[in-house]
Amino acid sequence: MSHDRSMRTRPLWHWAAGLTFGFGSLGLVLAEEPARLPIQDTQEPAASRPVEEIAAEPAAKAEELTLEKAIALALQKQPNIAAAQASLHAAQIQYQTAHSPFAIFTGPQIIYRRQQATHGLAIAQAGLTQAELETIQAVTRNYLSFLYAREQTAIADETVRSLGVMAQLAKKLVDAGSREVTTSDLERISTYQLIAQTRLARARLGSEQARAALREAIGLSEKEALNVTAVSLADYYDSVTKHMREHKQTISCDKAVELALAHRPEATQAHLLAEVIALEVQAQGLTLRTNALTFAARSDIHAKTLPATILDPDYRPGPIGPEMPAVLTGTRRSRQSRTEALYHRALAGAEKVDHLVALEVRVLCARLLELEEQVKLLREAAERAGKLRKDAEKAYAADQLSTEKMLTAQLLDAQVRADLNEALYNYCITLAALQRATAGKLWEALVSAP
Repeated sequence: MSHDRSMRTRPLWHWAAGLTFGFGSLGLVLAEEPARLPIQDTQEPAASRPVEEIAAEPAAKAEELTLEKAIALALQKQPNIAAAQASLHAAQIQYQTAHSPFAIFTGPQIIYRRQQATHGLAIAQAGLTQAELETIQAVTRNYLSFLYAREQTAIADETVRSLGVMAQLAKKLVDAGSREVTTSDLERISTYQLIAQTRLARARLGSEQARAALREAIGLSEKEALNVTAVSLADYYDSVTKHMREHKQTISCDKAVELALAHRPEATQAHLLAEVIALEVQAQGLTLRTNALTFAARSDIHAKTLPATILDPDYRPGPIGPEMPAVLTGTRRSRQSRTEALYHRALAGAEKVDHLVALEVRVLCARLLELEEQVKLLREAAERAGKLRKDAEKAYAADQLSTEKMLTAQLLDAQVRADLNEALYNYCITLAALQRATAGKLWEALVSAP
């Protein structure tokens, strides 16, 4: 009944670094890792000065928050991690109690209770690892969402201003008796300006919502400053793809699945729970009581919320929940038989977790490859649309192009840039999700490109 799972043997930052090399910066650059964005040097503390002089100065600008710093801060402040640490501490106390000299007086079952306490400690440690992985992904996703919203806001703002410039130019052409531009074109441009302004307002709202979500993901209070550094989604995308191009590498989906199955904390917990229930079969054989306590009387195996199966629009199956009553009634044989049936249920649950992990990784891996191709195509389209817009602006200023064609070139350029920004965002958040799905081991799935 052995179901050994690999537990965390290296510090969290070893695999957190793998997540952030594409999205942030690290002080240490390993030889075979992608290039990272540089970190700004830490400022030396200022020399002591009179309080009056300091008070007279304007308030210092909040430190710019890189993704790496945001993750480091979240690992210290996020309540989900604090809760997982508390659960681990409780498991440590349970382990110490089971291994105390006085525990032997609880009866012959103690030999199995001690083994269960050892597994319980490993399950709690896996729970902490899971909380850390989920926090890193949450911070990464919301950080990238803020960058995305900020860049969409910039595109919308530029479109509004460009249409304003176009409106002024169109009025001059009309006043000069242009044959290409008429007074009705002024109304058309004004209408497009209003539409662009609504999109700008929507983008600004999205930026504020993303900022609030990032604050929660990190665990910052409303009083703490949040100033995201001025980087772009393209910087992160280029950092990842540049490394893979230079080393002629690609992500192996098969390797990613293998790493996920070996290291995902959810899988570790599911297989260890099956081991705990297997030990309960033996423990129930050492008592003649008709109402016998189980290990579940000392722990809550239902504390973790399990997602339900979703069939529309995408198939997202849910796991098989654990089952073990706190008290078993009946003869020794009947209690053992019932526990053995629950053991087989736990085995099925562990197998289901493995299937769900493999499904998640393969879906994300396939999507990542699709999005990489989208980014390549949209970058080429953005370059062409930008050239068409510049040519159209020159022709329109020379009264050689109709307003309709000028608007088409203007709006096409804005739309393609917005689509490219969205594709970059989707690629980056999918990469972060895949990193979490492989328990921070994604960069070990790089293989030589065919």
